[in-house]
Amino acid sequence: MFIIKSGDSLKIISENLEEKGLVSSSRYFYKYVKATDNDTRVLAGGFLLSPSMTIPEITEDITDNSKNQYVVTVPEGFSVKDIDEKLVEMGLIKSGDFVSSVRNFANYDKYDFLNKPRLAGLKIPLEGYLFPDTYYIKPQNFKSEELIERMLANFSAKLLPNLRKEISRKGRTIHEIVTMASMLEKEGKTKDDFEIMAGILWKRLSYNWFLDVDAAILYETNKKTISSADLQLNSAYNLRRHHGLPPSPISNPGINAISAAISPKTSPYWFYLTTHSGQTIYAKTNDEQNLNIAKYLK
Repeated sequence: MFIIKSGDSLKIISENLEEKGLVSSSRYFYKYVKATDNDTRVLAGGFLLSPSMTIPEITEDITDNSKNQYVVTVPEGFSVKDIDEKLVEMGLIKSGDFVSSVRNFANYDKYDFLNKPRLAGLKIPLEGYLFPDTYYIKPQNFKSEELIERMLANFSAKLLPNLRKEISRKGRTIHEIVTMASMLEKEGKTKDDFEIMAGILWKRLSYNWFLDVDAAILYETNKKTISSADLQLNSAYNLRRHHGLPPSPISNPGINAISAAISPKTSPYWFYLTTHSGQTIYAKTNDEQNLNIAKYLK
């Protein structure tokens, strides 16, 4: 997949083609496109090219709108609103179109992992189930509904029978697992972090502790930072005041976070924090946690 960004000059495109090994000489490519008057016909977008293609064949593809594909990469931990913003930045939709399509989604019966009575009443019904991955799309006839269907189908394919069986064996629901995984995706960075954090959070739940996951408050407020007023919110997403899991996932988790939520790692820890450098520090007691806060966050 070769990407041509909006505003890329022919010189930049030629150099990028050579750097990717798709042409042997950027100079020859540049001269050919100029000589054939194709320089004003080159399109922004994504094109499936091969080193075995000739310069005329590459030129034909990157000036043909029917060959134009966009690469939409949705990272782990993106929310539905994040996906909407990305699609807006790519010029594929108007702001809010993707969110609206999620809210108006009707094909619940097509996917056995979707609990319609549980999801339909939420503000963002499919949050957590739109699997993060790289998707190739045609920009000229893009529809949010089609991307949603592809992401749900991908989720179904990734949630293998052995994982579904283990969820059932543990006495949990898919919604509980996805909700936990969505928080792990926001709180941790590595697979090991996910597994240890999952163990801590499930343990807190079993002892009826508050989860204290502030990422859930940020999801509710749609802000980057938390104020003292936010901590007093009477919301089911305020996990400092509300027992249990939040009503919905707070992001769309990847398979590592989902697997960790299903099979957490047992540890002696009850607390964790993330340092300014991104390192996760664990603690067994509240006193130890307070010492870590003083050491790493102040």
